[in-house]
Amino acid sequence: MAQTVMIIGGGPTQAFLIEKAVEMGLRTVVADPRPVSPACWKAEKVIHASPADPEGLLLAARDLDVDGLMTTTLDSGVPVIGWVNDRLGLRGVKEAAGTTAASKLNAKEAFLAHGVPTAKHTLVSSESDSAEVLADRLQAAMEAVGLRYPVIAKPARGASSQGVYKIDDRADALHWLPDTCRYAAEMGADLLIEEFMVGREVSAEVIVVGDDPVILQLTDKSITPPPACVEVGHLQPSTAWDDPNLVRQIRDVVSGAIRAIGLTDWPCHLEMMVTAEGPKVVEINPRISGDTIGSHLTHRSTNQSFLELALRAVLGDLDAAPLRAALNSFRQCVAVRFAHPVPGKHLKGVSVKNTRPIDDVMTYLPYGYKMNEFLSNYDRVAGYITVGPTREAVKSQLDEIFDGLVVETLEGN
Repeated sequence: MAQTVMIIGGGPTQAFLIEKAVEMGLRTVVADPRPVSPACWKAEKVIHASPADPEGLLLAARDLDVDGLMTTTLDSGVPVIGWVNDRLGLRGVKEAAGTTAASKLNAKEAFLAHGVPTAKHTLVSSESDSAEVLADRLQAAMEAVGLRYPVIAKPARGASSQGVYKIDDRADALHWLPDTCRYAAEMGADLLIEEFMVGREVSAEVIVVGDDPVILQLTDKSITPPPACVEVGHLQPSTAWDDPNLVRQIRDVVSGAIRAIGLTDWPCHLEMMVTAEGPKVVEINPRISGDTIGSHLTHRSTNQSFLELALRAVLGDLDAAPLRAALNSFRQCVAVRFAHPVPGKHLKGVSVKNTRPIDDVMTYLPYGYKMNEFLSNYDRVAGYITVGPTREAVKSQLDEIFDGLVVETLEGN
């Protein structure tokens, strides 16, 4: 009899996971609160439930004899999945690990307690107040722990780079902290203030088998210039693989971070900054990587489906040793780059002159949408994936795509 997997969330990003589960021959149940969700047509069964109703999810999982639960980019679903797993004795993330990882502050404290290198930090209350008061709070909090400008301000709980800014001085604090405060308050969190780490950002795409983390791939990240910190592109395999000593350091940091959080039988996206002192953790996302990394890039670069491996992990059908052996074979280089919005204009569409190098396309904003300044992942217009034999080849192919790319607006360009 086919095993049953419950997928939390029926949004577009969950569709790839549902399709993979169906392809694997699994019985699929989607839990989503909406009457009709984008991914519901792909599943065998849909129930109207959400992470906001853990008791309902528990009853449904028990009634449907679910063998495992999974989600992709729905961060809020991870602690609830852990709560259900604990009560049903299922494999996968546990409530304590999910709750710790879902809070950037709790995760950082766990890293520090276990000796995992990470940025120095402090907290500022998100209680609504004037920009002047917020800037004063920031100054006092920084002085209390010995932090100096520049710093990174972000919501202690959040996603998609919303409200994340580099703060160089008090003038920046007055301008940007109210926005960070707004997003933090919406999430019921405070402002997390971190030292600004100088280096290059690399992420590790990880499957934890039992309590053993297996690095599927390392990804180089491209970020917008400050003050906003939005990811505008990803490249696999990371150039970090070319330095064996750095790879050993990264493996140690990944193992320490997974151990600190307590993740088991679960996917993970761990973001690091490679500094002069070595790799340091930026944050941990206890889920399949977003931004096409988990759904597209990792499969193309390693020939291993991140989605399938995540499902197999929670179902207890995965062995770390053969997986590591399979990952030793290089497949190809792959990269994605995201098109920028035209702030204040209404989107008509995107035209691309050079389509030859395009492997896949993602569109994010609907026709007629009034585009914002590029301050978070939600402001992206479209993404373009290309593959090739070398990193230089895929970078050149992305340049070719974007040289002929035009974001068309209803007002005219």
